[in-house]
Amino acid sequence: MKDSVTRLLYVVEQVQPSRQYLGLFQYFVKHNVQITVFNLQEGPEFRAQLESSVENYHFLSSGNAYWRSIKQLSKLVNNLKPDVIHCQEFIASFYFGFVPKPKGSKSIYHRRHNYTSGFVPKVMDQWAVMRSDRVVTVCNKMQKVAQAEHPLFSKKIISKTNAITLGLVHQETLDSELELIERLPEKFSLMLLSRLRKGKGHIVAIKVTQKLLESGKDVQLLFVGEGEEEVNLKNKITDMGMESKVHFLGNFENIDVAIKKANVLLVPSDMEAFPKTPLEGMAYGSPVIAHEVGGIVESIENGVNGFLVKKGDVNAFVLYIEQLMSNPKLRQSIIDQGIKTVQKRYVVEIMAQEFIDLYQELKNGSRKSRYK
Repeated sequence: MKDSVTRLLYVVEQVQPSRQYLGLFQYFVKHNVQITVFNLQEGPEFRAQLESSVENYHFLSSGNAYWRSIKQLSKLVNNLKPDVIHCQEFIASFYFGFVPKPKGSKSIYHRRHNYTSGFVPKVMDQWAVMRSDRVVTVCNKMQKVAQAEHPLFSKKIISKTNAITLGLVHQETLDSELELIERLPEKFSLMLLSRLRKGKGHIVAIKVTQKLLESGKDVQLLFVGEGEEEVNLKNKITDMGMESKVHFLGNFENIDVAIKKANVLLVPSDMEAFPKTPLEGMAYGSPVIAHEVGGIVESIENGVNGFLVKKGDVNAFVLYIEQLMSNPKLRQSIIDQGIKTVQKRYVVEIMAQEFIDLYQELKNGSRKSRYK
């Protein structure tokens, strides 16, 4: 028997459009989920992206302190009487924690970060965990982290897969992005796709590139993304005399266009929960070499669908890159297995169905659904 309509209130703090939200919501709509979004930011571009999927879009007016969202959310919840309230991350979950829930409504705290640090974030995280009916982490490792941080509430902390949305095309930027890629030199390309900020491993990537160049390899490094560290990174590259070997490409809406230029995708982050970049690399045919941190170790099987290295091990990165450069058969095998991994486990439709199943469990309120 077909499930009845599920009324979902989705609470976020989102400014920019999101490929993942779009993919999730499109699937939800096809499976009897009516979505109302409340955004702690105005997010006009985010709103425009979701127009075809969302029943109603509400937001906190610009300039208002976040605590004012409590009154607005209380009124919205009272009128809507949602079956499930899905709050993204601890800020949205914290403020929703002060909202009285109608009888029968259940709330989810979708905890997508790794370790919680800082006094105020820890307090907000604790309140969000206490007030929610379920805490959903993005992988098994982060579930264990959250359970260790909140032992009294460990039974309601679960994990659902993270995932990526494939097949989206941003026509308005496609031509310019293709042109930018076509202008790059035809060399073996290493890529790091991330915001240009500390902790994402850009210096590691530069050192890896430098070692390869010193050994006579004709390679180039491509940085995709923008951020506050751009000037510092460019100064570092200039000091090392590598200006012609490192290219800053800015942000890409069509991530696949960038990744298809990468002969190897580097993910040398210091710390991650479960990043989507390795999944995108595998999906679009670029071998991934990543630090063995967070949930990355759950998606990459070393030597099968990618490579894992210990944090800061520049020599290991170099070794695996050299293997991929000299062994086309190995490279193709890694690519093939990466594509299979994503298609089998990490497409957004799988993630969306897992959440629909969770919504139904909470909505039905069966004994089985308690802390399943």
